[in-house]
Amino acid sequence: MAARRSSTKKSFMAQATELSLAVPTVVAHRLQRIALAGPAPNGRDMQEFQRMGTEKVFAFYECWNEMIGQSLRVQQRLSTDFARAAFGGSVFSAALSPATLSKHALDIIGKGMSPVHSRAVANAKRLGRKNSR
Repeated sequence: MAARRSSTKKSFMAQATELSLAVPTVVAHRLQRIALAGPAPNGRDMQEFQRMGTEKVFAFYECWNEMIGQSLRVQQRLSTDFARAAFGGSVFSAALSPATLSKHALDIIGKGMSPVHSRAVANAKRLGRKNSR
């Protein structure tokens, strides 16, 4: 179980690191594009600006859906573990330990971060190409 917990944190940390590198790149590119477009953006600029807004709305909903789904799975697991502990063992079982609860919290946050992470990394790659302007 320790190996699984370690890989979960590693995955979460890897996602957080990649996100922290991709977001400033995307923001800088898009701000530059807005500044260069000025008051009369061309068709490609308008398409990119529209994409920015739409993408954020969809990512927000995906994040909430993923986090709600993972929360429900965790709640179901904790309820089962608590019932087992209450009816057949110690309430202080490994399934209800602070380390396990912390792992579940990271799983929920990681699920919520996945849609934003995948979009930000993809945008950084797409916008980083030389001919993206």
